[in-house]
Amino acid sequence: MHPSEAWFVLVSVTFLIAILGMMVAFVVLGSILRQVCPLLTETRQHIQDLGDVTVETVGHAADTMDLIECRVSDTMEQVEFTGTATGRLAQSYGPALAGGFLAVYLIKLVRKGREQ
Repeated sequence: MHPSEAWFVLVSVTFLIAILGMMVAFVVLGSILRQVCPLLTETRQHIQDLGDVTVETVGHAADTMDLIECRVSDTMEQVEFTGTATGRLAQSYGPALAGGFLAVYLIKLVRKGREQ
C-alpha cells in the first residue's frame, strides 16, 4: 500500500503551514520579550530602591524609638522625684493639718458647751 499523492501534498502543505505558524509565533515572542525586558529591568530597579527606602525608614524608626525611650525615662525620673517631694511635703504638713482640724473641732465643742 502506497500513500496517495493527494495525501502527500496535504501533509506537506500542513507541515509548511505549521512551520510558518511557528516562525510567526517566534517573531511575536521576540517582539514581546523586547518590550517586556526593559520593563522588568526598570521594575527590578524600583524594587531595589524601595528596599533601600525601607531600610532607611526602619533605621529612622529605631532612632525615634531610642529618643522616645530616653524621654520617657527622663519623664519617669521627674515623676518619681516629684512624687517623693510631694509625699515628704504631705508628711510635713499632715500633723499641722490634723492639729488644725482637731483645734476647729475642739472650738466647736466649746461653743456648743457654752450655748447650752
